[in-house]
Amino acid sequence: MDEKKYLDKLTKCIHDPEVRGEVREEYAAHLTDCMEALQKKGMSLEEARAEAVRQMGDPVKAGCQMDHIYRTNVDWKMAVWMAACGLLIGFFVLFIRTAYYGEDLKNETGLLIWTTVGVVFVVWGFIWSAVEKYHDIDLFYAWANNWNGGGVTNSGLIIGIGLAFLASDVKDILLMVIVFGLLQMAERYLIARCQCRKEERLLWEIGEASTPIYTHKGKAMIGQKEMKVCAKKGEIAQGRPVMVIGLKGFCPVVVPV
Repeated sequence: MDEKKYLDKLTKCIHDPEVRGEVREEYAAHLTDCMEALQKKGMSLEEARAEAVRQMGDPVKAGCQMDHIYRTNVDWKMAVWMAACGLLIGFFVLFIRTAYYGEDLKNETGLLIWTTVGVVFVVWGFIWSAVEKYHDIDLFYAWANNWNGGGVTNSGLIIGIGLAFLASDVKDILLMVIVFGLLQMAERYLIARCQCRKEERLLWEIGEASTPIYTHKGKAMIGQKEMKVCAKKGEIAQGRPVMVIGLKGFCPVVVPV
């Protein structure tokens, strides 16, 4: 096994893209240092390469150990953001309800309207949370041609608004923040695990561009199957060999080889 195959096997076990790149660079540097040391002892380049790889140990075991150390599948940032939105908006809306609409909410019609609005927002929030995770959208973003991100309208805020309409007292707010937070974390964790399994299957696979590939769209034949892909940067011409280096959401990211 040469050093490239060793590094490919090792990093295929690491799911965090940033960690994967850092670990690959670190192990590549260790292999280079080891090969140079062995060559100084009189080994040929090929002998030094084989011995260096042998001394590094099982790549799968090493990769799994590094993945275990750095893995962060739980989306804590979104959970904290949703909890903050739920608490702040919940207490504000509760104040408005009790101060201005207390009598109106005692009848069935008023209660039904508030409950319906809350359910719609919560369902919308959970659906949008899945879409965000599926497409690997950042925590804070904004949909506008002249904005470069920074918006706070995301699933956490939407669920927080829905929670505020559903809660009737402080105890309800606290309970719903915990329950909805756990449900959203579980939803996003399951999607992340599906991403990991797809990435394990496709990482470092080599195929061929079946259409021109851009940073936002394209198709390639990988493993005898045509699939949607995107380029890491620039444009990749049709017919060019490509290699999968990671996923953007569920879309394989490729570079020319």
